[in-house]
Amino acid sequence: MAEMRKDQGGFAELSADLLRRGMAVRFRAHGRSMEPLIRDGDVLTVEPARLADLRVGDIALHRVGGGQLVAHRVVARRTAGGQTSLATRGDAAFGAADAVGEQDVLGRVVARERDGRVVRLGRGMRRLGGRLWVTVLACRGLARRLAGGGRRLAARLRRRA
Repeated sequence: MAEMRKDQGGFAELSADLLRRGMAVRFRAHGRSMEPLIRDGDVLTVEPARLADLRVGDIALHRVGGGQLVAHRVVARRTAGGQTSLATRGDAAFGAADAVGEQDVLGRVVARERDGRVVRLGRGMRRLGGRLWVTVLACRGLARRLAGGGRRLAARLRRRA
């Protein structure tokens, strides 16, 4: 998970305050949930964004349970009862997506720096690449479910034989 380790609470509050004031923040990401795009130790640049500004394929910086900050890809937008939320998941994660409300969104990851090289994210072909990656994630989950169903069917057929 792209998360902050040192003084999580203080960093989260400072980042939230700066982003609310319209300023960008930079920090070193920790974790592996966004590999291969974001690796442990990469420096991320986050610009202010509201939930309404984020699209499927963007990487959102947001809070999850207990106020922990994560930078995960937006995989869906959902509206229920007049409230819109986002579903986010790490690119390398297989688990369920996080539900993210307006109050949890801090910003959009717009750049990644590794070995002195800065890569801008969320523009042009990289934006399209993010949307395509969401499709790959969906297909990966479908393939896993189909494989599980195939194994169950094979086991039933063996029991009948």
